[in-house]
Amino acid sequence: MTELQSSSRRDFLKGAGLLGAASVFASQSAAAPFGSKPKSAGAAKNLIFLVADGMGTGTLSLANHWSLRNRGKPLNWMELYNRPGFHCILQDTASANSPVTDSAAAGSAWGCGQRVNNRTINTDADGVALTPLYTYAKKAGKATGLVTTCRVTHATPAAFSTSVPHRDLEDDIARQYLDREIDAILGGGVRHFDGEVNQLISSFKDKGYSVSRTLSELQSQAAHADRLLGLFSPSHV
Repeated sequence: MTELQSSSRRDFLKGAGLLGAASVFASQSAAAPFGSKPKSAGAAKNLIFLVADGMGTGTLSLANHWSLRNRGKPLNWMELYNRPGFHCILQDTASANSPVTDSAAAGSAWGCGQRVNNRTINTDADGVALTPLYTYAKKAGKATGLVTTCRVTHATPAAFSTSVPHRDLEDDIARQYLDREIDAILGGGVRHFDGEVNQLISSFKDKGYSVSRTLSELQSQAAHADRLLGLFSPSHV
């Protein structure tokens, strides 16, 4: 790794640590105001993918009606629609075998761009593992991270970087995070990294991860870590 790459990775991890501290630990947060200056045209350098798990268009519409009635203004999300340079798209995240999708199939639609059966993660109906988004990101030289308030091995975060035939194989998902060297992993689910089946903490440390179990540990490590593993509860945070 070159000095420039190392510096860039540390900048990413510092930002991930600060974002993780805000999103994993904060019980509530106010939305920051959006700047008035539109982004310059051109391809995006990086991508931050924010997921409101289980939120369909009906949820967004209902929340906006509530905001208009009770706050006298639309959601910040709705206000974005009127900003120059803003784009809105809809993606079908239906599963391959059910009219009602689950998080594994919906996440896989984002993670690999293909419909899969419910309860499978980036694996087709024949059991063939499909390539997830983060594999392409790593090949492009990008740092990758997962920040969540659920178990980091849960179906939605796992869908961006792993391939397993069943979403309940969370110990296998944890091992794939290690093998695929996801740069920042922050959330719950320590039982799948340091439990009866998996004893992975020392292996993560051997690969250069700074491991934190508390907010104070995360804050002290984020600025200088090459990689981050933050596990803050046995299950969901």
